[in-house]
Amino acid sequence: MASLIAELRRRNVLKVAVAYIAFGWLLLSIGDIFFPMLNAPDWVLKNLLLILA
Repeated sequence: MASLIAELRRRNVLKVAVAYIAFGWLLLSIGDIFFPMLNAPDWVLKNLLLILA
């Protein structure tokens, strides 16, 4: 188990995961603001969430 954690640290998995979460949150926030202004249907934001997940 210790070797797995060391390998994850060596490959910067945590940094990439945090960056992915932050970027996804940013995209969803932007979509939540701009999609209603563009009269986009509700399913567009839901599909964006599914794509990011």
